[in-house]
Amino acid sequence: MKSLLQKIRIALIVINILCGAQVVQASWHPVGAPGFSPGSVNAPCIAVDSASGTVYMAFGDGNNSNRPTVMKYNGSSWITVGSGAFDANGTNNMSIAVNKSGTVYVAYIDG
Repeated sequence: MKSLLQKIRIALIVINILCGAQVVQASWHPVGAPGFSPGSVNAPCIAVDSASGTVYMAFGDGNNSNRPTVMKYNGSSWITVGSGAFDANGTNNMSIAVNKSGTVYVAYIDG
């Protein structure tokens, strides 16, 4: 087993050398001001419009009984898309997507 692990390690090193892979140190940075949501956030998910680069976030708004809300980053701040908390019920397991035309779709379990 030890020999197999050594062979795998050597193979990975060789692949990295051949492919020119570099180790890059990076860190996370906020997009806009931290704490931009109206309150606590439930089931957050994110999507990017590939045509415009606009970042969208969907989540259950803790200030509104976890009702679904969508916000987008306009380059300087986060703004609500449409009416916030757009369903009368709370939400779980959200998903968001943006199609080629820039239409945003949100799916979730109602209630």
